Amino acid sequence: MPPRELPGFIFDESRGRYFPISLTNQNPNASRYNREDIKRRKTDNEKKLELENLRVKQSEIYHEYFPQLLDPYQKAFSQTKAYSFIGGIERKHLGYDKLDHKYQNNRSSPLLLDFKDCYIFPYLCFGGSTNLLVLTRNTIFKVSVNGQEPDSILRLYNARRLEERSFDPFSQPEALIRKFDFDPDTRRAFLHLRLTETNVHHFGIEYLEHPEDTPRWCRVEFKSNENVHDSVNIGTAVVVAFNNKVAVIPWGLSSPQVIKVLDRKNKSDILSLAVSNPNVGSRLIYAGCRDGCIYTISLDENFIGQQLEQGTSIEFEFKSIRKIKFPTIKSITNIKSSKDGVVVAVSGITNTNNQALFVLDVLNSSCQMVIRFQTSFCNLTKDKEIFEVSPDGHYICYGTRSGKGGFELFSTYREDNLVIGSLNPVVYYPIISQSSHFFSEIEHTHLRAVGFGHYVNDLDHLHQECELRLFVAMELEHRGIGVSSTIASTSL
Repeated sequence: MPPRELPGFIFDESRGRYFPISLTNQNPNASRYNREDIKRRKTDNEKKLELENLRVKQSEIYHEYFPQLLDPYQKAFSQTKAYSFIGGIERKHLGYDKLDHKYQNNRSSPLLLDFKDCYIFPYLCFGGSTNLLVLTRNTIFKVSVNGQEPDSILRLYNARRLEERSFDPFSQPEALIRKFDFDPDTRRAFLHLRLTETNVHHFGIEYLEHPEDTPRWCRVEFKSNENVHDSVNIGTAVVVAFNNKVAVIPWGLSSPQVIKVLDRKNKSDILSLAVSNPNVGSRLIYAGCRDGCIYTISLDENFIGQQLEQGTSIEFEFKSIRKIKFPTIKSITNIKSSKDGVVVAVSGITNTNNQALFVLDVLNSSCQMVIRFQTSFCNLTKDKEIFEVSPDGHYICYGTRSGKGGFELFSTYREDNLVIGSLNPVVYYPIISQSSHFFSEIEHTHLRAVGFGHYVNDLDHLHQECELRLFVAMELEHRGIGVSSTIASTSL
């Protein structure tokens, strides 16, 4: 029988007695009886229980319906409930194959590849092997996953090169990569860099596998009170979010051509921008704000369609701006779009300080929340969260790079989800709910970044269909050796 609750006291089962709940954490020996610590443990226990219940439900559904799918005829033509879970049942049956790509690099190596605070972008090179772009503070590395190409540094950005002038060697600003979008088909990258100790920002398009191609850059110096948060490339120009405004900066110019406040009644900063694919209806920019508002900005197609050499029209304006506000969301952290622009995923914070992860219905004029993902992570900031969307919008990986790190993998396809929550919006649960299972054979692992990419199993048969894999960059602690970096992946 559980002990009776006493106001202001907590019962410690290991010590068999009550202890007073303290309001502060001044006594380290009594920290476990601090109010905030008790609240944190209660939340952690609730999440563990919810995760365990999820595993039980997924296992029950799998064992109930899997026998029905053993018959190929029934699998092809049946309309039973098992057919609704066919993707999840097959996934549960096959499991996840962990593939360690044998790439390991100690911190003392000549390449000096450090996975701490990195981002990764897998892509197929022209020879069919898989390469990995590893992005650090100011450097882009190329790492060969299953080919024979040597690891190399593709780009190293510094203030001297970007500004084309000399600096005092004792007070030279550092160039930091703030935004990086990579198209694996064209090998073209969009970059946003900021010079420390200044408010100078450089925006560029570079062809990473064709150094002979001329890159395109523009440089803008914002005022000291203008906080630049995000940027996107719309083809003929860069759209930059600063404070509660957006600026349109045509390539080659050094000042914004258009500066617009999205909502004069809203002073909240715009924290995140995403742009839809131009081939999917009207092209939109999605702007997420600190106060939880999302604005959809319809772009002038004539402006976007101009050739880069033609410049822009001084009368350019946005066609329309629509505001979206969900009552349970108090802040938008990040917005991501799939390559085809059909899936637009959003991360944010709810009114109860839980993490909000959901998909917008961009094909509907109201642009409402259509899928909500039940994630166990909470209160993650943009620089600490792992948030990736597969190119086709099928999968969303969400987690944290803080501490040891962790992630959950979600599917936007209904048939992949063995457990489905309430409708309007539909609630999906993780199909990989605990990344520690992914690293069950590796001890002392620190997760740093993930990325979706395609992989050819046999380089001698390049005509075969490439499989989509989830690549994971990790740091490993070796007793007596130190820290090394490694890459693993699993098929999806």
